[in-house]
Amino acid sequence: MAGSIRVAGHTIAEHDIANDKVDIKNATLGDSVAGFGLIRNVELWRLTANVTSAGDITTSNIERDDTYSAGSVLAGSGMTISSGVFSFPTTGVWYIEARGAVASNEISLYNGLQIKTTTDNSSYNTAAISYDSAYSASQARAALICHKIFNVTNVSTHKVKFNFDTATNQFLQGSTSVNYTTFMFMRVGD
Repeated sequence: MAGSIRVAGHTIAEHDIANDKVDIKNATLGDSVAGFGLIRNVELWRLTANVTSAGDITTSNIERDDTYSAGSVLAGSGMTISSGVFSFPTTGVWYIEARGAVASNEISLYNGLQIKTTTDNSSYNTAAISYDSAYSASQARAALICHKIFNVTNVSTHKVKFNFDTATNQFLQGSTSVNYTTFMFMRVGD
């Protein structure tokens, strides 16, 4: 039939195709399907200890989420980290999210969490930022979240790191068993 397609041995006639789209229900897509934009890499990392001063967040207190279930869904290798700088395993369009939990026992004028990216493996620019204040003399809390869509065209030069900024003695919370402050990487396209 001209203008028809076959799916799992069934022919879909031209009149069943509207606006160049076919509604396929109860189907399974294999690894070789193209054009569907399947998410192949998702990783969640977290702080394992509190960050108590402003500055770039370093490698010594970051791990993949491993509590209760895997914090990663990978097709191939995953993100790597060295000296607080994350490297991407493959090119593509990546969604990056940073979530921070700030705590202290005093008032803070501001707390910030930044996503910094580079496309030359050298000069980092603030690509996304979130600020909040904590107004309580005891048990002050603030939540920070920022996002970035990053087109990684070269895994050798395109990198990301995170930075904490605070006006006073606030700290970014970390734990090895609870996700207080997290960093998510999701490859969303080619």
